[in-house]
Amino acid sequence: MITTRKLFWIIAVPFLAYGCTHHHVPDPYHYEISLANDFSSTSSISLENVQTSTEDVLFATMGPHKFFANLQRWTESAITLTRQELAKRGMKVEENAAKILKLSINSVKTTPYTWVFRCETTLKVETGDGYTRTYLGQSDISAWVYHIAYVTADNSVTQAVSEMLEDPQITNYLTK
Repeated sequence: MITTRKLFWIIAVPFLAYGCTHHHVPDPYHYEISLANDFSSTSSISLENVQTSTEDVLFATMGPHKFFANLQRWTESAITLTRQELAKRGMKVEENAAKILKLSINSVKTTPYTWVFRCETTLKVETGDGYTRTYLGQSDISAWVYHIAYVTADNSVTQAVSEMLEDPQITNYLTK
């Protein structure tokens, strides 16, 4: 006869052995961006997602848990955050504006260190006048729970957008 305890282990062991798959889209909007060289502008701008890949890429592994990112959807999160930050600074984001920023998150990875996880996100940006640069958003957090991948990922996108808005070439383009 199978006891309740044996039945539990018969059901639980396969789940523990294979782990879980998580698909994450960053939610960076609750992190505050404060710029050392803040700016304002009344210009209009278009924001374009130029990331063409819709594949899920592995960005973190924690024990049996695997975390995947769709870079096109991650770029949309960066665009939403950029839109909010530009609106705070007086800019209007609209289709077919004379100025344009083309954004693409090209990679994301989380690396575990002793007691710390670091997520690195690369954001490539091109302005309408041809200036191109890649920004690195990094986030370190210390904890050993699986939601850590979400927190570090969200913050790394915020950091990449912040780096972009701190770039004097970008701010000059936005304010001229």
